[in-house]
Amino acid sequence: DADVDRLVALWIDIDAPKNKLGQYYDENWKARTCQRLEHIPVQPSARVDSGHGYHLYYFLKEPLLDLAKGKTFIERLIRSLGGDPQTRNVSRILRLPGHPNVKQPDKPIATSVDFCRPEVRFTVDYLLDAWPDPKPDNKDEPVEETTPRAGKKRSLLPQDRDRILEVWGPGKRHAIALGI
Repeated sequence: DADVDRLVALWIDIDAPKNKLGQYYDENWKARTCQRLEHIPVQPSARVDSGHGYHLYYFLKEPLLDLAKGKTFIERLIRSLGGDPQTRNVSRILRLPGHPNVKQPDKPIATSVDFCRPEVRFTVDYLLDAWPDPKPDNKDEPVEETTPRAGKKRSLLPQDRDRILEVWGPGKRHAIALGI
């Protein structure tokens, strides 16, 4: 990230869920996701079908020098839409359309541009104002979470989640969570 001095677009990488074996398994996920994306606060400038998910791009009116503001919006997108948190760095290069997705080498999948509207451009301030931060304002209000493996919803109070993370400590959360 140290070599990046400006941003011309902001993005999110939304991947389909995987099963316990790391395989993509929900054939209807893309259709449901497209329907969900029709109702997001701000439609993107471009959407790329990355094979196992979507990349949304928000083209900026002017190059953004305040990288922290750009990171804030990318984080907000990830929290709101369940994006891949490993793509939050500003030096990230996402999969190029037209090149096959070979995450599963025995099943390469084509990638393509669903739509691109280069004339649709934003300021980061507009995006931050128009897209609400999904962080709950009320610490006592349950946050509904979906477990990708089972698709079951459960409520977890934010303070309980914070306490669990504090007790488990770094590096132990995933192993313990899988046992619950």
